[in-house]
Amino acid sequence: MIHNASVAIVGPAPYLSTARIEAVVAAVDTVARPNVRVSDSTMPGRLVLPASTTNRTDIVYHSGSLEGSETPSWSALTKRSAAAYADAGVRSLCLAVSADVLRKTRTGMRRNAAFRGVFNASLRADPTRARMELRHLVEQAQVYGCAVRNEFRTGIKMMVDVLLQRPQRLYIFGFDFYLSSTAGRAHGFEGYYRDVPDPELARWHNTSNEIRFFACLLEGGEAPLFLDPHLAGVLRSREPAAVAKLRPVFHASGIRLLTAWKGV
Repeated sequence: MIHNASVAIVGPAPYLSTARIEAVVAAVDTVARPNVRVSDSTMPGRLVLPASTTNRTDIVYHSGSLEGSETPSWSALTKRSAAAYADAGVRSLCLAVSADVLRKTRTGMRRNAAFRGVFNASLRADPTRARMELRHLVEQAQVYGCAVRNEFRTGIKMMVDVLLQRPQRLYIFGFDFYLSSTAGRAHGFEGYYRDVPDPELARWHNTSNEIRFFACLLEGGEAPLFLDPHLAGVLRSREPAAVAKLRPVFHASGIRLLTAWKGV
């Protein structure tokens, strides 16, 4: 789904409602999103997605463990949300946890009948009956010469994982490195970070290191990255030298993007 494919990573930043990226997201081969929430109120069982980004979700990258495992999380995957992912057409779930936790998770799932039929590819010998693949991150040490740090959170980890699989092009939308609150806005689109205090988000993320890593990817010009203007603006405030290498390009839909990729 990723190698030699066009991929869009769509994050949770609140500016997406006015970013007008639908045409790009609709045109790519694969759409990946981090920690997709499942509605428990107005439309139970439906995926909670930001406006103006289409309903496409091919891959979910998940930061939490599964329900009942040893690594609890505000976004822990439950039997209900796993089924909702599969029903929505998600083809792959990638857990951004350690390989040891993943092994324990799979063992627990094999013993839990509620998960069977959702992750058949991981639990049974017949992968043709799978509704959704369960996998782990590709081994991450560095990508395009840029070092990967242990404290990186799911958004950066998924970018690295996708880049390591060598997509033809990678479009990145909906990330502002949790700097929205400095302008008086919420960290995520409405309903995404429900019941999660802003101080907890700040504690979980090392903004400086994540921005520096992203700048490293841009400075090399080797990664096939395409950014929206908002993300470029956030980076400009912290890493102006990297952003100075970006040049505008236009998607076939007419949407303006920016890239430092030498392949264009």
